[in-house]
Amino acid sequence: MLLTALLLAAVLITACGMTPVEDIEATLFAEADLIRAEATAIRATAEAAADRLRGTMTAAEAYLTHRRGVNAALLSTARAGFAPTAQVIANVFGGTPEAITEGRRWFVKTGTASQVRQADGCSAGPQDRFTPDTPTIYATFQAFNIAAGTPLSVNWLHEGQSVHQEGFDLGGNHSEICLWFSLDPSVTPFTPGAWSVQLYAEGFPLEGPMLFTIRDA
Repeated sequence: MLLTALLLAAVLITACGMTPVEDIEATLFAEADLIRAEATAIRATAEAAADRLRGTMTAAEAYLTHRRGVNAALLSTARAGFAPTAQVIANVFGGTPEAITEGRRWFVKTGTASQVRQADGCSAGPQDRFTPDTPTIYATFQAFNIAAGTPLSVNWLHEGQSVHQEGFDLGGNHSEICLWFSLDPSVTPFTPGAWSVQLYAEGFPLEGPMLFTIRDA
């Protein structure tokens, strides 16, 4: 590209009848202009590539931070020596599980939420992203065929580190009931990052933790 431009400049100089000294000066100026133009283009391309790289690295770091929190939460559960049993498996893949119709105890995690319905205590809408100024975060779930006195508990974790635990014993027998645990900033600060919440029944985890993030608005 540069050679072609120099040849073109030389032809133009010759056509204009310039002296040899003028030819040299014109060629040098033309070469300098071309070098500056190419340097500017290279710098702009490099800056654009650097911006894309920084964006990719930021996204990758956020993902890795989240995964580290998740892995730490899973590891802490495994180290506790808990083994889920059939009566506390939480997933329902469509329809009514046979265990429920047979009268066996069953749990269904319904996610984290910022509100629960006052009428029945069920989640008002699951969400997995919150801000530090969220008034309350709920860990919601449903229980079927559950007996009075069943101990239920929760462990809230930030970046894999436990920040709050609590529990209660169910007050009555229920064929179906919505239940929840809540967390608010007066108990522990809603620090941005990767969070998880693990539910337990009689000390056994209700499958894996529910994951969510807290981000600055």
